[in-house]
Amino acid sequence: MHVFVDTNVWIAALIARGTCAELVDHLIAQHVIWYSPLVDEEVLRVLSEKFGYSEGRVRGVKLWLEDVARCTPRIDDAPEITGDRADDFVLKAALEAPSEVLVTGDSDLLDVDVDAALVIVEPAGFWRIG
Repeated sequence: MHVFVDTNVWIAALIARGTCAELVDHLIAQHVIWYSPLVDEEVLRVLSEKFGYSEGRVRGVKLWLEDVARCTPRIDDAPEITGDRADDFVLKAALEAPSEVLVTGDSDLLDVDVDAALVIVEPAGFWRIG
């Protein structure tokens, strides 16, 4: 299965053991993971600014992401759907990637009703479908 992973899931998986870390481990072993340039930039920024990751450690995370997941092309425009422009770009990237599932902890994205070809679930909810 092709799964698009949102920023908050990556961050949670990287900073603590728990549901998100277990999910990412499972996705790496069993599925094809997708993310977008926006997600990449946000993950690296948050790790640096909020969690104090050093420049070298941030570079290591970037290389790891490139190794374990596929990055979509950069998206220049997205329709306004969620009320949050960053979420709109994540949603469009997930729809344009060959992903069947978007895993996110973002309540705005979880509330979106989109094309039936894309299932949006919280991390714990993935176990019911994947």
